Amino acid sequence: MSRAVRIRLSLLAAAWLAGAAAPARAGGFEDFAGYPETGNSSYSGSFTGRNNIVWTYVNCRGDRFIAAPTPGLNKGSSPLANIASGTITGGCGTLSLDYKQLYNTTACVDVVVNGTVRRTLVSTTQNVTNHSGNIAINVGGSFTLKFVQNNFNAGQVAIDNVSWTSYGGAAPEPPALLFSPDSNAIVVACSSAVHLAVTATEPNVDETRLWATDLPAGAAFVGATGTTPLISTFAWTPTAAQTGTHAVVFWAGDKDGTHSRTCSIEVTPIYPYYHYAMGLTGAVLKTKLHDIISAGAVQLTDDQENDAMKALHTDPANTNNVYFLYNVTSSMAKALYNDTYGWNKEHCWPESRGLGSEGPDQVDVHNLFAEDKYVNALRGNLYFDESDPAAPGYRSPATNSAPQTSMDSNSFEPPPTSKGNVARGVFYMATRYDGSEANTSALWFSDDPAHTNSMGRLTTLLLWHALDPPDALESNKNELVYANYQHNRNPFIDHPEWVEQIWGRDTDGDGVTDTHEIIAGTATNSAASVFEATPGATQIVCGALSTGSIWRLYEGTFRNNDLIWRQVAETNRLQSGTLRFPVAPTGAATFYHLRATRP
Repeated sequence: MSRAVRIRLSLLAAAWLAGAAAPARAGGFEDFAGYPETGNSSYSGSFTGRNNIVWTYVNCRGDRFIAAPTPGLNKGSSPLANIASGTITGGCGTLSLDYKQLYNTTACVDVVVNGTVRRTLVSTTQNVTNHSGNIAINVGGSFTLKFVQNNFNAGQVAIDNVSWTSYGGAAPEPPALLFSPDSNAIVVACSSAVHLAVTATEPNVDETRLWATDLPAGAAFVGATGTTPLISTFAWTPTAAQTGTHAVVFWAGDKDGTHSRTCSIEVTPIYPYYHYAMGLTGAVLKTKLHDIISAGAVQLTDDQENDAMKALHTDPANTNNVYFLYNVTSSMAKALYNDTYGWNKEHCWPESRGLGSEGPDQVDVHNLFAEDKYVNALRGNLYFDESDPAAPGYRSPATNSAPQTSMDSNSFEPPPTSKGNVARGVFYMATRYDGSEANTSALWFSDDPAHTNSMGRLTTLLLWHALDPPDALESNKNELVYANYQHNRNPFIDHPEWVEQIWGRDTDGDGVTDTHEIIAGTATNSAASVFEATPGATQIVCGALSTGSIWRLYEGTFRNNDLIWRQVAETNRLQSGTLRFPVAPTGAATFYHLRATRP
């Protein structure tokens, strides 16, 4: 509908309302016909709208609209983008408006009346005009309206066609009670603060009293008396001794009567971070870990991400430098971030393998590592695997700038001391992102990662994780991310065993995952577990062996100056004490290696 047609219709509606039986309920309407901006940048200013109401806008655009002109609230602005009215008279009974998400990022805009958030409007679909429906406000006398972005990362949103009914009159009406946040039930962990704004409002400008009863020990609420709106904040930090449910009753009364509203506050114990994941396995464990590491996670801004990269990868030997992921013997000055010959951010799970452009997966620092720009570009979006010398494009090293790396045409192999780091980084990503969050996609693993959202090679990553467990640098980064930046953790650094419990495979059904069997068959460098046998011996006797493990014996013989190992015996059940392994040595230089594997 054109702006001219819409104005004529609104004038006809106003004329009809003027002849209606209850003109006091007519209220007002704002279509932002006077909004002056038409460009795609952030603008701030003011204009006079309908009924001579002055509107002020901050960090708003004007090139995308519901019915031109329309103010659009920009994303990522400080102060938060908003459009606010001056003082409006006649009270506000109900309020409605149209709003539209302008880009991919979810829109989340607060409707604020007299400084109190009365409703948060959300849209997850781009370029669809939504109508709020009638929002009950019930504020008498003068009031102000404000539409403001809910948070720094809220998506850009257009606001239009704001309409309200008036509120007030001589009929007896007791005051109403409003909560912000608008909920009668709150769940909070002990030692966490609770804040609830309570507003008493009524239309007749009667003297009103606001108070509360059944306050728990330590809670604060200051009552008030006067003309509405009366606003007071309930504040409480419950202790560990106050776990349970507490019902707090708020009251508002005037000469016309009294109303009450109860808020139920459930105080829970402070559980350990992984409390609800303990004892789970498989897909159920992965789902619960997703819930844990997603709850409360913060999406960093670009500036916050850049600061975090320098802090999280500080070289302990030179705090002015960052250490690298792929060249573990080198570091570089923090000041050379994004310099032509400097360093930048390596995405372990590559951007082109399913990461969005505006969502939290793009800036998740658990997936980011400092790296030389040239080495980062060389790796590109190759998946991780042991490099195949017979494959096309094989290079070892992949570059002299990272001498312990190698690559072939479709995969990249990091240095041995970084293999576990990259594995746990991508295991985290496949757990954190399942496509349920706006601007993200589901990520998964494969041994043939041809799909753009898949990563691998899973068998290799499982082995790297087992052979290169978390070290002090990795654990320190995890702590800093949790305490100072995203406020979530990488569970596979804290609990390495969960990797096998989620992705491990036991193809032969012997109770030992394939990864641990590979380790058992190849980790032959422990001198304490190598035994020499003499020709003609028929058994090896091993004593004082611990229970709870499966024991395997490997025979080693020299071939071309290399010691070649093969499995020759295995316990068929969990045993302890003295074990006798039958052997048949093939020569004088025959060695035996005994290895325990975890069931």
